[in-house]
Amino acid sequence: MFGWFKKQPVPTAKRIARQGSLEQIERDDAPPGETEKLVEIQQLCWIAGISAEAIARAKAEGRLEEEWAKYDLDRYKQLRAECIELADTITDEFYRAVVINYLVEVCMKAADVDDARALFRHQEIRSLREDIVAKYPQLVRPRTSETMLSGQSPRFPRAAAVHARTPLRPVLDAYESFRALVRSREQEALARKLAEAESEHEAAIKAVRTDMVADRVEKQSAATGR
Repeated sequence: MFGWFKKQPVPTAKRIARQGSLEQIERDDAPPGETEKLVEIQQLCWIAGISAEAIARAKAEGRLEEEWAKYDLDRYKQLRAECIELADTITDEFYRAVVINYLVEVCMKAADVDDARALFRHQEIRSLREDIVAKYPQLVRPRTSETMLSGQSPRFPRAAAVHARTPLRPVLDAYESFRALVRSREQEALARKLAEAESEHEAAIKAVRTDMVADRVEKQSAATGR
């Protein structure tokens, strides 16, 4: 489906680049083929950004259930997943950092602030951090969701000659697991409250029935005494 990206020469890719200057990013000492991968990711992120902006609009207008919004959401997720899979094959540390900014920007366009912040936490190059924060200052504003990831920062895996590192995908997978856990606990808490309310309701009904029986017995006793 996206094979035409791979056939496109780097000079052409430079002319159509939308997210920064490749002349400033390109490294002469980068492993063979990785500059082309970076170009492909850049282009995929630009296309994903179109759907991302439509998603943000749908969220703001409460129209995520409409067909056009569902289409853009699926397209956005598919393209973002393709970017992550391709990014996990890049071994150059600087290129990996550049890709993090590409993905953060796509997430921000879709109003996926929590996903963007989860990725931003692993941006270790100061100049790139400053660039993306200047564009999206809300990335560094305190949020309760900031506690969801802790410990070591996952990075893209490097070549076999260097220490193995965790790929990017687990960063978002871990966050999705966290959100699922929160939802599960919220549902459990709600179920407990409903069970407690039902138990109290049954107890109240039982008490009323007991009172009614006692009142009936008392009336019968009074009638017999006459």
